Order: sequence, then structure tokens, then C-alpha cells
Amino acid sequence: MKNFFLKCIHKLWQWISYLFALPIAIFFIFLYPFHKIKLIGLISDRIGHYALNTELLLCYIDDFKKKEESYFFYLREAPICNQQLHTMWKRIIPIFPLIFAHLTWRVDYLMSQWLGKKYKNDSIQQFEITKGNVDKTGVLKKHAPHLFFTELEKKRGQDLLRALGMPSDAKWACLLVRDAAYLNQYLAVRDWSYHFHRNADIDNFSKAALFLAEKGYYVLRMGKAVEKKFSLNHPRVIDYANHACRSDFADVYLSAHCAFFISTSSGLDGIPEIFRKPVVFADMSFIRGELQFWYPGRFFIFKKVWGILENRFVSLREIHEKISSEDNLNAKLAQLQWQIIENTPDEILAVVQEMENSLYGSHNNDNPMHALLKTTLPFPITSQRDYLYFHPEQFYIRVGEDFFNENQSIIADFEKIEIH
Repeated sequence: MKNFFLKCIHKLWQWISYLFALPIAIFFIFLYPFHKIKLIGLISDRIGHYALNTELLLCYIDDFKKKEESYFFYLREAPICNQQLHTMWKRIIPIFPLIFAHLTWRVDYLMSQWLGKKYKNDSIQQFEITKGNVDKTGVLKKHAPHLFFTELEKKRGQDLLRALGMPSDAKWACLLVRDAAYLNQYLAVRDWSYHFHRNADIDNFSKAALFLAEKGYYVLRMGKAVEKKFSLNHPRVIDYANHACRSDFADVYLSAHCAFFISTSSGLDGIPEIFRKPVVFADMSFIRGELQFWYPGRFFIFKKVWGILENRFVSLREIHEKISSEDNLNAKLAQLQWQIIENTPDEILAVVQEMENSLYGSHNNDNPMHALLKTTLPFPITSQRDYLYFHPEQFYIRVGEDFFNENQSIIADFEKIEIH
């Protein structure tokens, strides 16, 4: 009975929202030939998309906005993933309150139906979907960050460092290792188990964390919800994800002010990216679309796949031919008798050392991937594989040198891949 009542209330609210949306949409439609009002939905329930999609669309607006256009933004999803990020976006763009999200979506829908292609096919709408977090044209390198911290927030950030036991002039690296905890805890209405290939073991990063700590860095293990603790016996390694000081503000402040960010390619790394902080990716999934190839990413290494029948590591070409997406991945791996192998602590240490050296020392500027990209196809794990074949200069990130040298047989085996 209760469910029936709730369904009736929901249905009634839908009709009411249509009644309110209709006159607003009609007004905007009549105004459209003279001044184009465009409503843009923001993906606000996932921090990677709320950060990166929004920053990319603002860079796009900076480049292409016309005087006779106005943009207004609304939240497409609830709950809001990070209140601090939301507060900062509201300072620079007009965002309708969450309570009006459904109404604004109705107005947007009605305008798209009546105005047709000239409204629906606006290129800025590419950032309204989850795949809109790809900087294939290099706008992050071209534009300065849009977000900023107020003086009060900067003072609050200094107070945070003291509470964490860090001096005001500390340099730190953030460490984000994805597991299933966040989605299962905060967005439990869906089954997220298909993302299993993106998860990694935090303990694999212990050697790298201790290396940085011995060099004077504080290493902050990040995460809003995590499956297990990261307890290393070093005063400069802090399991911030399980610390009493963890908060939405601290997540953003620490990620935005780090010397660099270590990630397995997960949502929070969108924060250092939009603040143009260097990022190194390790234990990253081999599935197409996981590689963030653009600036400010510096280096990456990825999980490998061991073929039981082949008795060797499987090449990226072979993976691409057999597995094009994460759909039914468990079943596909079982059928092929393939096993996902995470990066070793030594592999992760090597690429983190390379990142640290690149910040403060000399480094070879030649990207070993460019020679491959200019003559063959780029990594199958990029979502923009065909585009990068013709624009290899946009492939900003480098594969870790040691990892590349030790795994050329699985990396450079591209000759049989064809452009579709």
C-alpha cells in the first residue's frame, strides 16, 4: 500500500512539473530566434564527472560561446557527490537548486522536442553524458582553471594541514586506489560489480608510498569510502580516507594543492585534473576508455592479462579483438581462461619514481608512444583510438619507461587492428 501511494505521488509530481515546465519552455522557444537560452544538465552524483565534464564544457564555452547565447545549468542526479565542489561551481556558473532539477529537465526536454536538431545537436551537449569527460582537443592545457578557493577556504585549508599533523609548507602526494566501497555505500541502488576490473589492492602501493615519504613528501591515501585501511609505519604516510578530518572540503582542497596525484583512474582524480596538477596512473584497467591520455596526466601503467592456455601475457591487440567493453567481462575472461594481473609493487614504484623525477629533474621529452601512434593505431584502451591515429600530438600522457621496455611485446602488437 505504501509503495502504491509513493508511486501515485511520483506520478502526480511528474504531471505537475509538466504543467509548470510548459509555459517556461514556450517562453524560451519564442525567445530562441533572438537570444538562445540553453539548459545544460550536470552529472552531479559522481565526482569525476561533476569535476571534469563541467570544467571541459566551460573551456568549450570560453572558446565558442556567442553573444546571443546564455547557458543555465541544472543538476541531473542526486545526491550531490561533493558539497564543496558544488559550492565552488555555484560561484562561477548559474546552477538551479536541486529541488528544481526535475522541473528544469522537463523544460530542457520540451525545448529539445520542439526546437529539434538546432537545440539537441548543440555540440556542448556532449558534456552532459558520462563519455563527455574526455579532453581530446587539449583544452585543459590551453585554459587556466575556472575554480578558485576564497581566502577563508585557504585559511581553512591551512587549519586542515595542522589537524593532519602536517606543516604549513608541506609538500604532499595524494594516493587514490579504487575499490568497490564508494559505489556500494553511496549509490547502492545499482549493481556496480561490472566495474570490478577497475579495482586494485592498496597494499600494492606501499613501496611507492614509503619511497615518497623518505624523500620528504607526505602521502595521503584518499577516498570517501574504502574497503580496508592503509597502515604503514611511517609518520608521513597518512590514511586520510579513514581519518577524522576527512570531509568534502578536505577531499577537494588536498587534491587541488598536491604536488602530484597517484590514481588507478577513478572519480576523485578529476579534481587534480581541473586544477592542472600532474597525475600518474597505475594499476589502471586495460578496458577501452579507461586511459586518460590528456594533460595534466604524466605517466601510466596498466594491469596485464595472463592467458592460462597461452601460458603468457596477452597483448593489447589480442585483448582488443576479444574484449571490446566491460559487458559480461567476468564470463568472457572465464571463457578465454584469462586472468587479470595487477601491477606489482616494483612496477608501481618505478612509475612513481619517474613521475617524481620529471617534476624536479631532467627527463627525456620524447614520448615513446608517439612513434607508434604516427605509424599504427594508438592503444585500444583509449576511447578516442581512431581520432588519436590522426592527432597523436593530443596523446599527452607517457607510458612508464621501465614498464614500456619490459612489456613491448604486449604494447606494440598493433599491426592487425583496423580503423572502423
